[in-house]
Amino acid sequence: MHRRPAGAPAPANADHGQLPLRAVQRAVAASGGGKAPRGWWLQFGPGDAARSAAAIGALQVAGVQPRGLASVQLWHQGQVVYQLDSCTDARGNPVVAGDMLLAMARMDGHDALVVDARWLGLTPATTALRLLLTAGARASLRQARVTLLPR
Repeated sequence: MHRRPAGAPAPANADHGQLPLRAVQRAVAASGGGKAPRGWWLQFGPGDAARSAAAIGALQVAGVQPRGLASVQLWHQGQVVYQLDSCTDARGNPVVAGDMLLAMARMDGHDALVVDARWLGLTPATTALRLLLTAGARASLRQARVTLLPR
């Protein structure tokens, strides 16, 4: 196994660990009234305070299919700093948040679901990511994970 000398910078593709899964909640339709859940909210983070000095460049979501990702919320110090929701296009066709997120990540050279956070000044101790998975994406609940990528 190759080891870096002490004090040497980490390689560009190294990660800063993962945001831990903190909560899973049913998401009910906006019309509410006790109707069947429209999906599941997964909340990751905040992370371990020992890594708080490391700036986050991006958050990579794994274990979730783009079609099953209805909304993404990036939180910093208790406030939403980035949000991407599913919507419809001008013709009324559904546009899924996961598909949009993947397309944006590919434009930046990633082949995965990646939330770009380079200019937000985030640290693991103050950052959380909430994902809304569609009801059909329930299998992803146990597989979903969020990896922190360096700036």
